[in-house]
Amino acid sequence: MGFLLEYSDDWGMIAPFFQGLREKRLYGTRCPACERVYCPPRAHCPSQECRLAETEWIELEPRGVLESYTLLGLSTQEHLDDLPLILGLIRVDGCSTSLMMRLEVDFDDLVCGARVEVKFREGACRMRDIYAVLV
Repeated sequence: MGFLLEYSDDWGMIAPFFQGLREKRLYGTRCPACERVYCPPRAHCPSQECRLAETEWIELEPRGVLESYTLLGLSTQEHLDDLPLILGLIRVDGCSTSLMMRLEVDFDDLVCGARVEVKFREGACRMRDIYAVLV
C-alpha cells in the first residue's frame, strides 16, 4: 500500500526569483558592498570581504552569453522523451555568476560566447521552466 506525500514550495529568501518567473521576469541580487550581481540569486554575498552582506533585488534583462554547454543523454524517467537535452551555462548580462538552463537550439549551431535570450514557459515557476535561444 502506497502513501501520498504533500508538500508546498518554500523558497525562503530567494522567493522573488521564482515569483518573477511566473511574471516572465528575471531577477537577481546585488551586493550593496561589492556590487557583484548574482543570478541565480544569493540572499547574502559569499565574498569574504562583504562578510555575508544581505543582497538587494534587481530586475535583469533576459539576455546573456553562452559560457559553456553540454549534451545530456541520460535523464530521469519523467524526461526520457526529451533526450537528448542541451544544457548551457548562461552568464546573464551584468552578472558575476552563470545560470544553468536548457538550450533550445541545434547543437551544431552552438559556440561558447554566443549571445542568447532567456525565454519563459507558460506558467513558469521553476528553474526548468526557463530556457535560452540564440539571438
